[in-house]
Amino acid sequence: MIKASMTIKEIVETWPETLDVFIANGFENLKEPKVLESVGRFLKLESALTNKGYAVDTFVQLLEDKVNEQQNQVDITLVEKKQQDYDIDVAGLLPCPVRVPLLEAFNAFTDDYQQRSGLKTRSRLEAASVGADWMEENIQSLTCASVYLSRV
Repeated sequence: MIKASMTIKEIVETWPETLDVFIANGFENLKEPKVLESVGRFLKLESALTNKGYAVDTFVQLLEDKVNEQQNQVDITLVEKKQQDYDIDVAGLLPCPVRVPLLEAFNAFTDDYQQRSGLKTRSRLEAASVGADWMEENIQSLTCASVYLSRV
């Protein structure tokens, strides 16, 4: 829990995601590590907010909202659709830079497709960094109703 009596540095070190809130609300100088280290080490949150004319409780709530948002985010790469009965099985290797946005879009598509068609899907889309061996091991389980993704 963030308290107004904490120093700026103490808050940012404990919850690094709060730095964005500070910067977006008039504390741009905290972008500089030297400023955060020197001033942030002794400057209490309450004093900084009072000097800016900000409502302390409201700002603390902003900081806590940011922390809660960060803690409640689900890593899309950890989501695995677990279904025993499925009509369509998709397996593939994806390049790391596009994997997360593609997974998000693909999951949204398959959810919508399942609602519209009634067909159940399963996808196993791994990062290319796991190597082709993963694909070789998993392709054996694919059936003719399956889709194999490959970049040629």
